Amino acid sequence: MSEPIDTDPAVIQEVLDELTPSELLAYSLAVADQELIGSLKQARIDRGLTEEDFGAILGISADSVRAFEGLQTDPSLATIRRYAHALRVLISHGVELVPGFETQSES
Repeated sequence: MSEPIDTDPAVIQEVLDELTPSELLAYSLAVADQELIGSLKQARIDRGLTEEDFGAILGISADSVRAFEGLQTDPSLATIRRYAHALRVLISHGVELVPGFETQSES
């Protein structure tokens, strides 16, 4: 069994401070993904839709809605667009160049 994650902000900051720039970028991208899915879940709730209601609209099970919103899946952009379309919400994308990185990939 794995240890519980420490949510103390000081401990989290200590861990973040030890990340390489590439690891910090990967972490930031993952957090942005989680925030997007969280925003879609909140939009569903704001629309007054239960997981069961929304699953019926999408033609999927409530368990699938829970898995999507619980970050238990790795949805494609097409799936995210389908989810947003069914909620009648717009998703805005942004791309920023991160200073200090070369154009070649880092391993």
